[in-house]
Amino acid sequence: MMLFIPFVLLIPSCICFRSFGGNFTKANTYFSCPEYHFYQPDLFPHTCVGYLPICQGVTEVTVKIFNFQEVLCHPRFQAFNLMPSTTNIYILRCISPYSTTYQYNQNGEVVYTCELTYNAYCILAQKYGSTIKCEYCFGYLTKTPCDYIQAGIMVISISPPVVKQCPLNCKRCDVTTLYCSECLDGYTKSDLSDTKCSYKCKTEDMICTYIPLTSTYVTNWCSVGYEMVFPNGIATCQFCVAYCILCANKICSLCDTGYQLISGKCFGDPNCAASVILYNSNNSPTGFNCLQCDFGYFQNGPLCQLCSSMPGLETCFLCNSGTECKTCQSGYYLNDQKICTPFDGCDGRCNTCLITDPFYCTTCDYLNLKRVTVNGKCLCAQAQNYAERFGSCVLCTEGFCKTCTLDFFECTSCDPARNRGLVGTTCPCLQGYYETYLDDMKCQKCHETCYNCDNPTKNDCTECDSLKNRYLFQGQCICKRGYVETLQGGALLCLGSYISLIEIACHPRCEKCSKPKDATPNQYCTLCIAGQNRMLTNTQSCDCMNTYGDLNGVQDICFQCYYTCGGCLNDQPTGCTMCLASSNRYLTSTKECVCKDNYFEDGVNNRDCKKNRMSLFLFQLQQQFCH
Repeated sequence: MMLFIPFVLLIPSCICFRSFGGNFTKANTYFSCPEYHFYQPDLFPHTCVGYLPICQGVTEVTVKIFNFQEVLCHPRFQAFNLMPSTTNIYILRCISPYSTTYQYNQNGEVVYTCELTYNAYCILAQKYGSTIKCEYCFGYLTKTPCDYIQAGIMVISISPPVVKQCPLNCKRCDVTTLYCSECLDGYTKSDLSDTKCSYKCKTEDMICTYIPLTSTYVTNWCSVGYEMVFPNGIATCQFCVAYCILCANKICSLCDTGYQLISGKCFGDPNCAASVILYNSNNSPTGFNCLQCDFGYFQNGPLCQLCSSMPGLETCFLCNSGTECKTCQSGYYLNDQKICTPFDGCDGRCNTCLITDPFYCTTCDYLNLKRVTVNGKCLCAQAQNYAERFGSCVLCTEGFCKTCTLDFFECTSCDPARNRGLVGTTCPCLQGYYETYLDDMKCQKCHETCYNCDNPTKNDCTECDSLKNRYLFQGQCICKRGYVETLQGGALLCLGSYISLIEIACHPRCEKCSKPKDATPNQYCTLCIAGQNRMLTNTQSCDCMNTYGDLNGVQDICFQCYYTCGGCLNDQPTGCTMCLASSNRYLTSTKECVCKDNYFEDGVNNRDCKKNRMSLFLFQLQQQFCH
């Protein structure tokens, strides 16, 4: 009976056998991101996430502002003790003695942190429980603890990494002449002048000497995994146990990187981050089981296999099995069919976006374009008073508005310092001021005799104030009959004589009157002024006729109301004050005259609503025949 006693391999120091410069697949992580952002795998559906300390501790995907730019903070990227992003375009590197570390959370999602490894040259690590395994050493360093330069590479500079490749089969060489001073294991020189290590030793020989006279090789040193024995007095290399690099009498004393020595044998897998040793009933080790493979590998039986080596997973970075991808390499995204599909980048209006929808923006360029994210769109920063004008975001104050909607031309308030007032969604000049069309957009005051004007002189009036006894004549506001322009208290006033005030001065609305104007609102009219579209009422007032208005008494001549109104304050559909009974309309709370129930508009701006659809049909038919 086989007894399985789980023993998790805990590695107190970082174990590493890969160099970042020589072994890291750059396609896994390289992706161009905007400022303050970096590509991190498995943060689906996000491509680029923020790496600034302002993101520390977020519990959900959040957009924050730093240095006038939007930054997308992700709860699973919590590595902030970082070197400047310019030191490496493929990964963010934590400051020594910390290493950038991948680990899975309880939901099987990747989390990024900076973990203490005490290894200055461990650039990328993986964590499982309390076990930390160094996956990649800095530059072309390998082994434990990142202190061995990869064979065939000569390092000229560590930071930034500058290297030279030695000639074929050469382990160490001169960085200037590339003269080979040491051959790769298993190769030797034909003579001292041989710069290429031309001869290959026997497989089991690490170092050998070529004897030209006999064209034979003499074993000088055995390859890793072999031990030297002397049968018949001749040095010969024989194989140790599997994964062993140093043994005697086939009993291993040192295992290869990534393997554990137990009872003279080596167990493990260099591509496994943490494993369980299996024992039999005699408490003897019989094998192992990997608990978590290295990133980019999946468990295939007891061993770990590279995801991208499997058919159909060539562009896959992390996978669940040999047939199911979990996360694609950068530049690809996992579609609904679990296939890695090329990603062409975000829409030009986005800083960052969802990898599944390049038009759904997750951050926008506020610093340069003054845009912020609103429900996946990059809109002008309205909170900072920016609005859209011909495809660009500009301050509302660059136009007539003080504040505005997202549309630059729709004002919500006006600047009183510019002598402007809000009318609907526009900011025209206040009454008594005129438009100058200058860069300061400030309205200037009209001549004091004008009610409104288009220029500053007394000859530029466009409207007069009838309540001040003036009327418009050839661009001037002159005094009405019976009144004389008089300077009084520094102001030009139209005043009448004592006789005029008593006997002549009717109310300004009257052509004739029964009594002169007094301090009451009564007009005492007996005849209205012709051409003003007014009618005499039972109270002797000259009011606007039905369907006409005078801006609540401001204008002398009544203007035509909007076609639905029976009376009005202005000429807008929402300016009605009453509806004609004959029109079959009623006045709403929004000051509109709309058709009563069972009545309908005829579609030709007719004031009267039609009784029903049949009546409307007959009316339209009649109209066609008449025309």
